[in-house]
Amino acid sequence: MGGSRLLACVMGLVCIVTVSAPGADLRPEDVTDAHINAAIDRAIEFLWTDQEKDGSWGEFKMAAERFRVGPNALVVYALLESGVPLSDERMQKAMRYLRSTPTTYTYGVGFRAQAWRAAWLQSRDEAYLRMLQRDVGTLIRSTRDGSYGYHSSGSPAKGNDNSNSHVGVIGVWAGLEVNLDLGTRVSSYFKKVLGHWLKEQCGDGGWGYPLLKEGQAGSSKPSMTAAGTAALFVCLDTLFCEEYARGDLPEMAGPLDKAMKLFSQQAPGIVGQAVPDGYNLYAVERVAMASGYKFFGGCDWYRTGAAAILNKQREDGAFVVQVMQDPKERAVRTAFGLLFLARGRQPVLFNKLERPGDWRNRPRDLANLTRWITNTFEKHVHWQSVSVDVGPEHWHDAPLLYIAGIEEPKFTDAQLANLRNFVHQGGTIVSVTERDGKAFAEGIRKVYAQLFPDYELMPAAPGHALYSAHWKLAEGKPEFFVLSNGARPLAIHCDADLPMPWQRYDFTGEAWAFQAAGNVFMYATDHGSLRPRANAHWPTGKPAKPQHTLSVMRVKHAGNWNPEPLALERFRLRMARDADTGVQVLDPIDLEKLTPNAADLVFLTGTGPLRLTAAETSALLAYVATGGTVLIDAAGGASRFAESVAETLNTTFPTQNLSVLPPDHEIYTREDYPLGAVRYRRTTQVRIGDVEEEGAGAMMTVESASPEKEAGEAPTSQPASAPAEVLGPKSLPRVQVMMLGKRPGIFFSREDLTVGLTGAECSTIDGYKPESAFRVVRNIALFLADSDEAPADPKAAPTSQPTTQPQTPRPRKAHPDRSRPPL
Repeated sequence: MGGSRLLACVMGLVCIVTVSAPGADLRPEDVTDAHINAAIDRAIEFLWTDQEKDGSWGEFKMAAERFRVGPNALVVYALLESGVPLSDERMQKAMRYLRSTPTTYTYGVGFRAQAWRAAWLQSRDEAYLRMLQRDVGTLIRSTRDGSYGYHSSGSPAKGNDNSNSHVGVIGVWAGLEVNLDLGTRVSSYFKKVLGHWLKEQCGDGGWGYPLLKEGQAGSSKPSMTAAGTAALFVCLDTLFCEEYARGDLPEMAGPLDKAMKLFSQQAPGIVGQAVPDGYNLYAVERVAMASGYKFFGGCDWYRTGAAAILNKQREDGAFVVQVMQDPKERAVRTAFGLLFLARGRQPVLFNKLERPGDWRNRPRDLANLTRWITNTFEKHVHWQSVSVDVGPEHWHDAPLLYIAGIEEPKFTDAQLANLRNFVHQGGTIVSVTERDGKAFAEGIRKVYAQLFPDYELMPAAPGHALYSAHWKLAEGKPEFFVLSNGARPLAIHCDADLPMPWQRYDFTGEAWAFQAAGNVFMYATDHGSLRPRANAHWPTGKPAKPQHTLSVMRVKHAGNWNPEPLALERFRLRMARDADTGVQVLDPIDLEKLTPNAADLVFLTGTGPLRLTAAETSALLAYVATGGTVLIDAAGGASRFAESVAETLNTTFPTQNLSVLPPDHEIYTREDYPLGAVRYRRTTQVRIGDVEEEGAGAMMTVESASPEKEAGEAPTSQPASAPAEVLGPKSLPRVQVMMLGKRPGIFFSREDLTVGLTGAECSTIDGYKPESAFRVVRNIALFLADSDEAPADPKAAPTSQPTTQPQTPRPRKAHPDRSRPPL
């Protein structure tokens, strides 16, 4: 059977007919993780309803050929990558079908290898490794010159097209991705593969479907250019780690650059098609993940492709947008779309900063490091590169911004502003000196001094979490330096050449370099709390006209009064978008200059002991006496600040007491924006006895997998008719209040709120998870916006109520129903 006909059957390259989506008309910038989650769930449900009794999705027929394994392995692979558990009875049936159905087709063996790899990553069941080893061995033995034909039976054969050749090599790569021991034959195998793809490269840098005849220039096509480019990246990571580690440029660098240049021109057309093609999108995703590119030709490949898929998803959940020769193809097409959405949204851990100078001395350092982290922590993480000139709004896919080099790093004022804003928006810079590069080591310290003049890069003290967040590192190997705002790391630096072992992927001989990176990962992300790629960290979009307005400000004092300069700005943006409330952030003022009615809500935070002057104390008293409200929190959960605040409040308000709000207080139980069960950071959970500290390092989460949604997902409002959630003691906030008359005049949180409002993660922060921090402050703000109470005399007799006594609801301002239907 002709190869092009098989490709039409399995990959979906047939005549195109638009199928209307269920009312979707999303632009790339409008795509949120909530949209993607919903589309994935509907596609999964469709595939389950399409499953047959034997666990398969049917037999695919074309002429005299019958494809039993390849298409079904593809569906299983897509479901596993989408998070479907192996324990699901339907998945068990599908796995039994794959195990019991023999095949010699390259598509079958290659995609089945991907399914075994995904199953092993989820379960760590050695049986899947054995099946993976079998299929990978078959593929290695089935090629004579690095190319493949339709059949891979374990005997050397010459291939006949580049599509089969692509599936063959990615099947072998599935084994290498999980560090499968393939013996000495792996090097000779990939040399053959490299030779094939270099020989088949067309004059424009791409590849075509049929193999070239001798002397033929050939005609490339985008899908095969993607296949060839991905194959070259596999060869690069397998054959040339040492060359790049030494600084040598391998001979394949030129052909790869030529291929990437062409593909960068073609990719926007692929992902931006009005009628998307699943196989082509899958090919883009593979190249993007391998190369670390976020943009191709200025196009954000994931958001653009996701919008195209979502806009054409059928009402039954299928991603079928073309006429099919066999109705069973709908499962294949849906699987390809599902792979693009599910794999593309997997968390990005590092952004490598593209900058002037030597920014990519070790081009595969992060590719190898994230591959190791994926295998070690049993969760997919990725990397990508971003330009220093595009701005931090495009950097927040990853919490860590990676800068490495030998030469002195130089930045313009605009580029320094981008770096500073990224950090103030909740990110962390990780910098590493390569090859004893003294110029870089000295230069990056100058950069940090320019970025954050109020803080200093200091050696991490013995016992710092960087030396123990997961692995117990030997003292001083490597030596870490930390620039902290007193609550979290703004930058982490190391002068040891960590990228050298990463580039060489020497995770056994130089395990310390990988373990050091693993500790950075666990420390800077609060034990692996990561956002999906499309879960926007910094709020964007134009909010609707607010139903309420509120003014807020931060007050200055002698301590570290503003560790997170953009925390209130992010709060303002989220309140406009997610709570229909306009928040005006006023310029900060000295506490002693605080006047009555200066703002509806005043924030006071810090990290060291709070010591108020007589003038500051007098201003604070006058402000709350006239109806003002103060929210005090210990940034990062700093105990010295928290203890001094409690002492200061007892002295300033001797007749008032701090008390915890009762569970039925309207701040917690409002119907339009219910607080829900709050989530605490790991450090706080250990302190309050909600979780065991032992084994804390192994915990890893993806934020949007939890019931709570981070910024960028569905609005947090619920219908006004929703019943209030009954909260247990460990799911309630621990915020204390000082009642002045019948109103709370001061809110005090010993647990961090300020860093939470930035959305930043760190394992040593003692406080609320970011989404819970926002909800707590949101509900306090809405409570004040609704308040119609007269100010009370702060010197009045204590009126704080026991935490178990119900409160009579206060009168509230009338306002329109702010509830919104879910997305």
